[in-house]
Amino acid sequence: MRTSPPTTPRAHRRDLAQRNHRHRRPRPITPRLRPLTTLGTNHLVLRPVRIDSHASPRPILAYATTCVGVSAVSPIAPVLPELADMYGVSVSTVAWVQAAVLGPGVVSATALMCLAERAGLLRVLKWSLFVYGVFGVSLTLHDNFALAITSRMIQGISGGALVAGSFALVTRLPDARRHGAISTNSALVSLMMVVGPLLGAALGLISPRAPFLIYGVAIALALVVRAHVVRSGDNLRPSAAASKLVSSTIGRHRATALVMGLIALMQLIVFGWLLYLSPIYLAERYGLSVGQRGLVLALQGSGAGVAALWARRSLRAGGELGLLALSLLLPALALLVAAVSETVALDVIAFCVASLSLGVGTPAGVSLMMWLVSTSATGIWQSTSRVGQLLGPLIAAGLVGVLPLDGVLIAGSAIASTGLIGLAAASGARGQLGGPRGSSVA
Repeated sequence: MRTSPPTTPRAHRRDLAQRNHRHRRPRPITPRLRPLTTLGTNHLVLRPVRIDSHASPRPILAYATTCVGVSAVSPIAPVLPELADMYGVSVSTVAWVQAAVLGPGVVSATALMCLAERAGLLRVLKWSLFVYGVFGVSLTLHDNFALAITSRMIQGISGGALVAGSFALVTRLPDARRHGAISTNSALVSLMMVVGPLLGAALGLISPRAPFLIYGVAIALALVVRAHVVRSGDNLRPSAAASKLVSSTIGRHRATALVMGLIALMQLIVFGWLLYLSPIYLAERYGLSVGQRGLVLALQGSGAGVAALWARRSLRAGGELGLLALSLLLPALALLVAAVSETVALDVIAFCVASLSLGVGTPAGVSLMMWLVSTSATGIWQSTSRVGQLLGPLIAAGLVGVLPLDGVLIAGSAIASTGLIGLAAASGARGQLGGPRGSSVA
């Protein structure tokens, strides 16, 4: 009879460890996002953080807040020439009506989201919506330009919390719903470009001040938020995990700074050359009425909405930075075509093609920044967008005063091309352009 040789205690422990290793259940592999190595950010590794979502309200509240938040300028764009006549100012000066509501958000978005971490997100949203709506509706009561600018500035301070707050709401949803909700919220930014100009143009047929009545919806939504707080007794103060910034590399790593710069530049083109300049260009060159200009802006928003729905599915391939590059390439080419065009049809098509940049750029930008899951981080993203939204109308208006309209379109094409050149230079030194895998929005 064959017997096994005696084993020492050390050999016995070694054999036991080997048997346990063979039968051990494999450890689950936690996916890690591929860092943006093409931009030399090997130290930037983003990791998702679990969010405490037991008290999160329904996403419809976030969607409604987004619709109100992005209505700051689009309903007013079709009646800008009429507002200039009503206030007795030039076309370039009336751009301050749009810039005044966008400028304060550069600071207030981050500040109000930091306040939300202490006072509660819903409490901040409630008062922001109320103030935003009251001062918006007040613009229907007078035709004083200085008072209008003051009201729009107060609107801008409170409005800084709206879109940032809506994204903070959807990030509290469970993992299975969070990605889709962020995609839908991003698409609404583009789709509201359809509803806003149509409503603004329709109300503008009554009076140039009538489009400001749209902001009464914010007052009603503030009451809905208040009712939710009373019913649930929860202001949605973030948990300790949600209050941590997942990546502490903002302002330090070139990849994050470049992404934020591209987002701001894309918003600059959209708000300066499409929402502000295109109605003025079509009115002065072809004599289009306020209703026709509103229809053109609606067509631009429709294309942007379709592009957003296409882009969110394409993000699965991890091409976020490529989509941001596309958001600059499209207006760079389209604005150049519009500048040399001699027909209204080709100009309208060119503006619609340029507007696709908002559709592909917004979901891509949100997808890259969504891992900054704390409430204040959504404020940082919103502040970045507001920088471009503020500078766009001001730069376009300044160029209108010194250049012919065709020259302003060429300047817009050159500005977009500058962003492409910077992106190509940053990626060319490191390899092929790419984005983080696994960070896409489902």
